[in-house]
Amino acid sequence: MSNRDNSFAAFLAGFFAGGLVGAAVALLFAPQAGEETRAQIQQKSIELRDQASRVADETTAQARERMEKAAEELRKRAAELQERANELQERAKTLMEEAQQQAQGAVSRLRKGQATETEAPISIEETPAAG
Repeated sequence: MSNRDNSFAAFLAGFFAGGLVGAAVALLFAPQAGEETRAQIQQKSIELRDQASRVADETTAQARERMEKAAEELRKRAAELQERANELQERAKTLMEEAQQQAQGAVSRLRKGQATETEAPISIEETPAAG
C-alpha cells in the first residue's frame, strides 16, 4: 500500500514537472508578443494550480475513505474479540461451577462414608500436613 502511494506521488511529481517543462519549451519557441506570452503563462499557471488542487482533493478523499474503512474494520474486529472473550469467560464460569459442585458432592459423600470405588476414602487425619 505504501509502495503504491509512493508510486502515485512520483507519478504526480513527474506529471507536473513534465507539464512545466513542456509549457516553457512551447513559450520559448512560440512566435508571440511578450504580452501574449505573459497571458498564456498566467493561464497555464491557473490551470496547473486548479489541476493540482483537484488531484490533492481526490487524494485526500481517497485517504479519508481508506481510513474510515480501516477504522470500521478495527471496530468490527474489536467487537468480535470482545464477544469471544465474553463467551470464554462464561464457559470458564460454568466449568468452575461444575467443578465446585462435583467437589462438594465428593466431599459430602466422603463425609457420609459413601465414596465410590474410584474415590479413595481419605480421612482428615491421613492427609499430609501442609507446610
